[in-house]
Amino acid sequence: MKSSFFRAIFLLIIIFFSACHSDKKEAAHSPFHPAISAFTSGQISVKSSVMVEFTSPVNQAVPGRSVKDGIISFSPSIKGEAVWADDRTIVFKPSELLPSGKKFKTEIALQRLLPDEKEPFFFTFQTIQQNAWLSPENIGPLSVSDYKKYQAAIKVALADVANNKLVETNVKVKYNGDPREPEWFHSDGRNHILIVNDITRGENEGILSVTVKEGPLSPDEEQNLKISIPPANTFKILSSRLETSPRKVITIAFSDPLDPGQDISGLFRLSGQDMNWNIDNNLVELYPDEDITGEKTLIISEDVKNVSGRKLSGRGEFTFSFSSEKPAVEIIGDGTVMPYSDGLFMPFRAVSLNAVRVRIIKIYEHNIGHFLQVNQLGGENQLKRSGRLVHKQRIEINTDPTLDLTKWNTFSLDLSRFIQPDPGAIYRVELGFEKSDAIYPCAGDDQEDNSVQTDHPDPEEGFWDETDNYYSVYPYRYNPDYRWSERNNPCSDSYYTSDRRVARNVLASNLGLLVKGGTGNELLVTVNDLISSEPLANVEVEIFNLQMVKIGEGTTNKEGQASITADGVPFLLIARDGKQRGYLRLDDGQALALDRFDVSGETVKEGLRGFIFRGTRGMETGRLTFLSLLCPSKARREHFPQIIRLRLS
Repeated sequence: MKSSFFRAIFLLIIIFFSACHSDKKEAAHSPFHPAISAFTSGQISVKSSVMVEFTSPVNQAVPGRSVKDGIISFSPSIKGEAVWADDRTIVFKPSELLPSGKKFKTEIALQRLLPDEKEPFFFTFQTIQQNAWLSPENIGPLSVSDYKKYQAAIKVALADVANNKLVETNVKVKYNGDPREPEWFHSDGRNHILIVNDITRGENEGILSVTVKEGPLSPDEEQNLKISIPPANTFKILSSRLETSPRKVITIAFSDPLDPGQDISGLFRLSGQDMNWNIDNNLVELYPDEDITGEKTLIISEDVKNVSGRKLSGRGEFTFSFSSEKPAVEIIGDGTVMPYSDGLFMPFRAVSLNAVRVRIIKIYEHNIGHFLQVNQLGGENQLKRSGRLVHKQRIEINTDPTLDLTKWNTFSLDLSRFIQPDPGAIYRVELGFEKSDAIYPCAGDDQEDNSVQTDHPDPEEGFWDETDNYYSVYPYRYNPDYRWSERNNPCSDSYYTSDRRVARNVLASNLGLLVKGGTGNELLVTVNDLISSEPLANVEVEIFNLQMVKIGEGTTNKEGQASITADGVPFLLIARDGKQRGYLRLDDGQALALDRFDVSGETVKEGLRGFIFRGTRGMETGRLTFLSLLCPSKARREHFPQIIRLRLS
């Protein structure tokens, strides 16, 4: 007779994000709908339009025409007009700026657009919470000849666009307590410059104060900036500033204009080294070597003179950190499965970039089995055979003026802003960048116009329909200026290749899978919810071999478990719970390492193996003693009822 102790092999999906909490939150949008391919979600600007895109053309859609009343609605209501941008895209344009920091719910009456639809589709979005930052741009004498009067330029940076009149109304300026009316310059709705003229230098130090009132521009608290105006007949250093883009430059501001005819060579030394320089009114610009790194100390000699020949009262000393990180982007975390609750947020890091390029490839559900024949869940081999590009976009990351983009910063990408994730599909999300997205200091950049881009044909066009080169992940684009020796030089075009891209496969699923297998073909499958960690009942589980032939199936019980006997060698497990999907390869080499544990067990080739024991009572000499036999349940079914004879020797 053959019997064996159970040998466990654990197979577990690597979890990209895990969140265990019991609080139920309101859904951000309706469940996946095959007729909807994309819609507005996450945080948007108060001036943004709202968009919904259908998978296929809508019969009643006429590009350029208004959408019929009642098809799209908002809560709270928004005034504006909805039009068909094309035969499958609705764009709603608000007639005025939306309120900041407010959440909106949008409903699309699908029953009025598509046949056989009975319920509307809803999604939510929220406008960016407004906030303000104040920073001095330039403070100094009006001119070289009249340095008894100052001019101050102050930048008001906002988290989101705001009406110019609203900005002017909520920002107040005072000099020594007296209100002043600044001159305003507005650019893009987020960045505003105010100029204060005729600031008279007195015998004592003056105070220029700029205030953003608590309210629509600064909802939490009042923002204040105080600037000291030096007294007349005082020559001193006001400030120092290091900029690294588009090239390295140190700017020193003095209280008075400098003598333009003075040779200041040797009066400004950076860690003992002289630098090129330029004098502009009360500013001195110093140009260190572009390859300088580390912390360096700048010494300013007291022999520096103002336009009247007065020297500084003492020398100045400043320390600067030169750390020009090469442009790069990284995705944070590991794994593939991303639990889907309020959104699909992918954190990433970037340095020396003001934008990243997002590229999303969808691996369709009906192709998953064939994709996994040559890939793990996070693979990319023969991607063109099973997937297709569904979205690409340039995303600006320079929207927060408080961030130093020359250092590593962490950002979050809400994938639901670009796609409506199909729970059964895998999405490959790629992040990259071009040279125009970099802010790395390069010699000669100040003479170049980076806003002018060469009009290259789109390399993606036609790539996904070509039958050859199915091993390629990226469309080939020949760069005649590529130089291998310049591949690590951010100032060269050769640096900006597909090798700089990072990617992560994402499966939007809340199904956590655990599989145990023995020496036979029996598999014990356990399915849990990744959000709540609760076992999931009535989950359909299917087992396939390498040729994607079904060799076993089952349904989980209330404990979230299913025992399945496979009719062959298992290769892939697919779990289905409504529209949720889970995938797990079961071939050799996929099990988690068990080398730290003794799991070898022992195989009984003949007879019956059991464990005999007796109770602790009734052990006196001459009294009757009862013995018990413990053996595997399978052996009990095969051998009992039988007479067990025990021989003591």
